[in-house]
Amino acid sequence: MDENHIPSITRMELIELLNQDLSLEVHSVTCYVNSSRRINDNSALAESLKLHAEEEITQAMTIAAQIDALGGAPAIAQMPANRTEMPDDMLGRELESEAASISRYRKRVEQCEMLGELEVAQFIRRILAQDMEHFSRLAAMLTESGALQSEA
Repeated sequence: MDENHIPSITRMELIELLNQDLSLEVHSVTCYVNSSRRINDNSALAESLKLHAEEEITQAMTIAAQIDALGGAPAIAQMPANRTEMPDDMLGRELESEAASISRYRKRVEQCEMLGELEVAQFIRRILAQDMEHFSRLAAMLTESGALQSEA
């Protein structure tokens, strides 16, 4: 069986998956806000994380609108925010989160297309592009701090 094969799903299953994505976006907002407030010595980094938080709010609103358009009701499951004092740890965790989001949204686009929900797929593509940009920015911040260089 092909690893990249996306099994067919129903509209209700897509709504459930999008609600999970919505919960993760809201969680990301919390994490980015928390991280931006804990970074005292790097205002450029804090400002970048605040921008990411604002973009995550927009993504959450977009996903909620798509759930509604599909006939579902947006629902958010609360998740605890991870806390750490080390900026590199914060950035590393955010980088991992963005990588997971990119993977999820690639699948979501294919699932939407399989259901013929091309407009929803287009909105998810926009979120995917923004998360890819977030990933690149976070990786650059980690490289600048030296954290990624030690892993390479």
